[in-house]
Amino acid sequence: MGIQKTLTNWNSRQKVLEDAFWGPVSASINWCEADYDVSRHIAEFINTLSNLPFLFMALFGIRSSIQNQIPINLWLPFVGIAMVGTGSFLFHMTLSYQMQLLDELPMLFAVTFTTNCVWNTQKPGQRQPVPYVGTFLFLLVSTVTVAYLYYPDPVLHQAAFAGILTSGVVRATYLIHTNLLSSQFELARNREFVRIQVKGIIFFASAFGIWLVDCFACDVLTDMKTILGKPFSFLLELHAWWHLGTGLGSYYLATSTQLLVLSLREDPHNIELNYAFYGILPYVKRVRSPPSPRTPTTLGGKAVPATSWRENTNGHAKHA
Repeated sequence: MGIQKTLTNWNSRQKVLEDAFWGPVSASINWCEADYDVSRHIAEFINTLSNLPFLFMALFGIRSSIQNQIPINLWLPFVGIAMVGTGSFLFHMTLSYQMQLLDELPMLFAVTFTTNCVWNTQKPGQRQPVPYVGTFLFLLVSTVTVAYLYYPDPVLHQAAFAGILTSGVVRATYLIHTNLLSSQFELARNREFVRIQVKGIIFFASAFGIWLVDCFACDVLTDMKTILGKPFSFLLELHAWWHLGTGLGSYYLATSTQLLVLSLREDPHNIELNYAFYGILPYVKRVRSPPSPRTPTTLGGKAVPATSWRENTNGHAKHA
């Protein structure tokens, strides 16, 4: 079955360029920024470049996670953010449908990486709270991806994204209301997590408001850009501000997830929350070595679990 799609053009004054560098627009959406207005090689110049901070934050998250010996599944959300930023960069540069898919589909994988983290909070040697949740999420997002390629209905993509996101939010809310409550240190860690998470949500909500203005007030914004002229008109490319807001929101939520899950898997004293770049980007810093997992052995026909973090923190026990 062929792909059926219609073009949503938010800028009613957008010029149709048949000889554009990347060819005619084949994406299903064309945003408010004028096409090829700055460079003949980049369809939406500001929207494209605004993904660079997105990528920088993702790479910083990956680098700091590796440096602080964070388990790989807890820094995969930053990989997801990098995937979205790369796809968005290519999409706005070309306005091709193939690159649009690279922008949209990685969103599913990014939210799946984060949701999988909050469903895997068991300490070494313990069973997973919900068995095979990672396998289920992978099969779900793979099925939706294939289906979306044949039936590019945005409702399918949005429903899958919302469902996976809701699962993660509900699980994280449950964890924060039932854990890290038994000492002053744990209560402080609980508040740290909530503070970072709320900031991420605020970034997302603010960005969404800006996105709505860019879409539904595009012609007014276009008139204002004409009056201001370049380079001041670049400040009114609101879709670029959407990229910055969602990039910060994604980074903060990925960091808050990392902080919460590590505090549950290990002794919460093993890590602390630090900030880089003048307090803009939080990151999880390891202040004690991670527990050294041991291969489970058998004793009398029964499995002996791996050593827990309580036996691998140089004698430091969890505070009551």
